[in-house]
Amino acid sequence: MAHVRRHITVLLLFAGLTALITYPQVTALGTSVPFHPDPYFAMWRLGWVAHELLGRPTQIFEANIFYPAHDTLAYSDAMLLPGLLLAPFFRAGVHPVAIYNWSLLGSIVLSGLATFALVRRLTHETPTAVAAGVIYAFAPYRFDHYMHLELQIVFWAPLALLLVHRIVEAPGVGAGLALGALVAAQGLSCLYVAIFLAMYCSVFVPALWAIEARRRTTRLAAALAVAAAVTLLALAPYASAYTRATASVGTRTPQDVRHYGASAGSYVAAPPMNRLWGSRLSSFGADE
Repeated sequence: MAHVRRHITVLLLFAGLTALITYPQVTALGTSVPFHPDPYFAMWRLGWVAHELLGRPTQIFEANIFYPAHDTLAYSDAMLLPGLLLAPFFRAGVHPVAIYNWSLLGSIVLSGLATFALVRRLTHETPTAVAAGVIYAFAPYRFDHYMHLELQIVFWAPLALLLVHRIVEAPGVGAGLALGALVAAQGLSCLYVAIFLAMYCSVFVPALWAIEARRRTTRLAAALAVAAAVTLLALAPYASAYTRATASVGTRTPQDVRHYGASAGSYVAAPPMNRLWGSRLSSFGADE
């Protein structure tokens, strides 16, 4: 019971901090979205997925834009899993603005809670875990992309890392299935963060394995193989749609990558909207 009470308390803490830090968004959950075109684009994507799931699920990437082009939902992050989870609300007639705002703020809250669970398990220190959750949930980078819903749905990543630690300590097929499901969930929610997570794990998992799991090599390898298989099976159809779309519209050029990529100064930058640091640190993130 103490464990449950602790997590409820932390959940309420992060909910309160989210309402405070994103104010006045919380006062207009049914009527207002961040001032940017992307929230409307996100609402359309979620609504399209909800619409097609009960109609033509096999044609879900054939979105009603850019006719006669195909696989047009793959021209951006499709957010299939959020669309699936939110479909009942669309079907029940809840206003898309309310669905968007609850998803946006709820994702920030869940990011803090998931990070708290990860760090609490590693350190057994509640204050440390709360601090880590605050850093992950409210980092300036998150608010530089406040208008991009998919870049707020990142709570699957710390949960996946939590499963990695559990698998190293006690490898098993069940844990491998759960890890694969979490990585796939991140991919089906935000492809960008799924790629970041995969790159991180390509270094982190072998290092952790070498340090912590020398005596459990066979069982650990089996669990990780199961996780990889689940992830690949879940994301293969997704990847196929993006591969077809890439053949039509291409990819970003090296010049695009240099322009939009992070510089050394980006890691100490804050967006101009940041009331505490924006006037002091926004120039570090300026385009070169």
